[in-house]
Amino acid sequence: MHIPIPTFPSPRWIFAATLSSLMVSACGGGDSKILSEHTGQAVVNGRISGDLEGVWRVLGEGTLMEFQSNAVMRYQEAGTLCFPQPITSGAIEQFKDFSYRTTANLHAIRAELFELPGFPATYSLERIGSVPSECRKAPPTDPATTFRALKDVITLDYAFLKERHIDWPQITNRLAPQAAAATNDDALQAVMSEALKDFNDVHTALIRSRGGVLNYAFLRGNKPTTQLLRKAFTAQKEIGDFLTFQEVWKAEVRKQITPLLQGSSGPVLGDTMVWGRLPGNVGYIEIGSMSEFSSPYSAKADMAMARAEMDRALAALSDTRALIVDVSLNSLGGLDQVSAELAGSFARTRVLGFTKQAHRPQGRSEQSWYIEPKGTQTYVKPVYLLTSDLTVSAAETFTLMMRALPQVTQIGQTTAGSLSNSLVKPLPGNFFVSLSNEVYRDASGVAFEATGIPPRTNLMVFDPADPAALETGHRRAVDRLLAMLGTS
Repeated sequence: MHIPIPTFPSPRWIFAATLSSLMVSACGGGDSKILSEHTGQAVVNGRISGDLEGVWRVLGEGTLMEFQSNAVMRYQEAGTLCFPQPITSGAIEQFKDFSYRTTANLHAIRAELFELPGFPATYSLERIGSVPSECRKAPPTDPATTFRALKDVITLDYAFLKERHIDWPQITNRLAPQAAAATNDDALQAVMSEALKDFNDVHTALIRSRGGVLNYAFLRGNKPTTQLLRKAFTAQKEIGDFLTFQEVWKAEVRKQITPLLQGSSGPVLGDTMVWGRLPGNVGYIEIGSMSEFSSPYSAKADMAMARAEMDRALAALSDTRALIVDVSLNSLGGLDQVSAELAGSFARTRVLGFTKQAHRPQGRSEQSWYIEPKGTQTYVKPVYLLTSDLTVSAAETFTLMMRALPQVTQIGQTTAGSLSNSLVKPLPGNFFVSLSNEVYRDASGVAFEATGIPPRTNLMVFDPADPAALETGHRRAVDRLLAMLGTS
């Protein structure tokens, strides 16, 4: 996981509504016929398109956005608070690859912004007259106000308080006096971290700005393998950051598979993928991330790189009798679009992969995400998708899509249960909060947030009762899976 850019949430975690939502009256009735429609690129010659200039509500996010020809400004709606978000350089640059579609009927003007063609919209907007005057004023930054904003944002937009057994009113009522008494940001950070400590959700985090530099102040996924990793991290002194420690550990785990692979690709896609041929003529593709292969980062470039590497892998492995696709080490997530693109390599027809809906829709319709045939190679022989409780976020949406395909069997451990997008909201002062605000459901309508996606066949990868599993569990799981597949 990486720290999202605060002016706009990171691409993996923000998507919006389908065209049908644009044709629904904002008043719930009457003539919803589209009277006008415009399409184009959001940014042309470094300036925002005139079709987008004005003030819009970002549906499902509790945010106002003001597009000017040479600037983008955002205003946060957080319960009784409404305040401007500081302008960050590169605000227009973030939209350089976006296309748009605006529509108007008798009741509303809507817009959809698309980061990548062929996928549901990244943002769904509805035009409003102007930014309320109170929203343009900088808010108080005292600890009590900051904590109240945290309370309101979670109350309005966090989708899984019930599922995660969080009594948010009780927690915030208990801690509000401590927050108000905080004498500096360190003390306030401690109180807000205490408020979030039991969420057990890798998308729920506290981010702190120090001199313009962002760092995680609190990040606490707490699945069993993560607990083992935190104990191992505490027992060593060489690496001072847990996320860095986790990535170093994963690199060492991957090395144990390398001796088994014939015709190995070696690490590709920024060291996030490796593929080759296992004994018994079984193909193997390990995918450790669904984004950030390109530098500088570009969703368009990431998609092209992922497509090219998957085509190369499947061309080399086309004559294997079965294939293991391993996302048991994918704790980074990434882009749902990349997940859909890669899953399309195994689809013969168009199939519903999952749906998603914002917790607070504000007029934003449910989206349907489909797996469609993609690429130059389609692998239709048996596929075994290896998962663990480190399989998270876009790796879980990939799991939902792969499970919808007839030749795919999920095997391993239940996934992390953190599928939702991560909505990043600034708080008054020097903090941001990241939270899960969208509900993903499989094609049957089942949601797996908090519980995780269970495998069709159980196979222990990282045994929580065995600390040595951090070193040996993954290789043993691959060996056992190969044994289950036999030699013919």
